[in-house]
Amino acid sequence: CLRDSNQAKLLAPVLQYPQGTTTAAQALVSFRPNGSADHLTAQGNVHVTTGTGATFTSQRARMTLSQKSQPLTADLSGGVTYQSRAPHRNMQGLAQTAHLLFAAQPGHPDNSLLRHAEFDQSVHFVERLTGLTADPKAVVTRNLQGAKVEVVFVTAPGGAKSLPQTITVQQNAVATLRTSQSHQPPQQTTVRAGELVATLTNGSVLRSVTGTGNAEITSTGKNGATNTTQSDVIHLTFAPPQKSSGRKIAKQSSAVAQLVAAVEDGHVIMRQTPAKHAGVAQLPVTAWAHHAAYTASDETVRLRGNPRLQQGRTLDLSAPAIDYNRKSGSAVATGGVKATYRQVSAGAHAAPQLGLPRL
Repeated sequence: CLRDSNQAKLLAPVLQYPQGTTTAAQALVSFRPNGSADHLTAQGNVHVTTGTGATFTSQRARMTLSQKSQPLTADLSGGVTYQSRAPHRNMQGLAQTAHLLFAAQPGHPDNSLLRHAEFDQSVHFVERLTGLTADPKAVVTRNLQGAKVEVVFVTAPGGAKSLPQTITVQQNAVATLRTSQSHQPPQQTTVRAGELVATLTNGSVLRSVTGTGNAEITSTGKNGATNTTQSDVIHLTFAPPQKSSGRKIAKQSSAVAQLVAAVEDGHVIMRQTPAKHAGVAQLPVTAWAHHAAYTASDETVRLRGNPRLQQGRTLDLSAPAIDYNRKSGSAVATGGVKATYRQVSAGAHAAPQLGLPRL
């Protein structure tokens, strides 16, 4: 103990507080004049464990402490890893640095919970879920990548722990959801943007994703078709998993939250590349508009704002409103319709399907 400098050097220290633990190979603790710990600098195998069991690991850390020795902030560096395990759920993360902000609940100064986490430099998170109720053999993987990731936490019911509420991914943000199910081809959806913001319910159930700045969403459907849409802004809405009669939804059911709708604005370009089927060459589709709204229930994209649609080299369609069905490949144009048809060799492509224009 370095009494003259109000410091203490500790080997293999363990800092325990009601909702977490911090350990390290060694640490230097600085004290206030009243004897309470003010801050500590730790080195070597630093582990910060939260009330939910999640663990942050790094080589160096600096923590500031309250008058009651509760953590206020933690700055981790030298390579940071994140690990969170639960039944049927495993999440891992990597970053170069991380900043954690803690705060006590009103009226409970001895209960400091994680409120904000910021990860910087080549951030990558992977979450893997298994044992889904609907399909025990299904595997769902969610990936997040970006130069910076921020997570805002809220207090869980009961006040014993904090749960993530929003996740913001900045600078070349990429989010990928991949689902593998029994007897079905894998389905994958990838969203890219300058910034992605995801909102969660109960800490893991996906509610929405908003992308701004060169936004792009690419998905592969059950029929093998690839759908890509680019825009300035995209907003995705998800529905929580529905309970079926007589069966319980597993706690990890966040993975099966279903996409309900997608709304895109500004310089919208939609492309659909149909799957190749034996003996039939399907026509690719490209469309342009200022606004596009997709509903998953009927697999229809509603194009507005000077929309225009091309189907291969056979059709060029424009109208005030165009509704395109991804599943059937049919298009319905409404208003002052302009259509140009080009004849191609017989049998070269599947014929385009058009709804009758409504004037």
